[in-house]
Amino acid sequence: MRVLRALASFLFVLCLPVLLLSSNLRFVVNESHFYQYGFDKYQVSQRTGIEGPQLLKAARELIHYFNSGEEPIQVRVVKDGKGFELFNEREVAHLQDVKGLIQLGYHLQLATLAFALGYVGISYLVSKPRSWRKIAKITLWG
Repeated sequence: MRVLRALASFLFVLCLPVLLLSSNLRFVVNESHFYQYGFDKYQVSQRTGIEGPQLLKAARELIHYFNSGEEPIQVRVVKDGKGFELFNEREVAHLQDVKGLIQLGYHLQLATLAFALGYVGISYLVSKPRSWRKIAKITLWG
């Protein structure tokens, strides 16, 4: 039983950094202000001639794409009054790979969150008087 507790504690410590990183990934991928920051920093509108509202529309469509089961991505924007597909075939293939990695991050987040909550819940049920101090100590290790 001691070995099982030690193993569960070790896995909890390993889960915490993964949970934090994957949660940050989810936040950044889904935050349109992050895309806007990149557009501004790298002067995307000036370099491409695509106006800001069209870039934000593309960002919203990327966010939707990363969170959906839809394939392939199709983002149409307007430049100089003419509509066109924003991504070529090579870029679409790259975005499929990126989406796969993002989805992996989402799954890791959910799995580590479930384990962490389960660990905390079971630890509390098994050793109520000492559990919060022990959980706090192990959390700091993580």
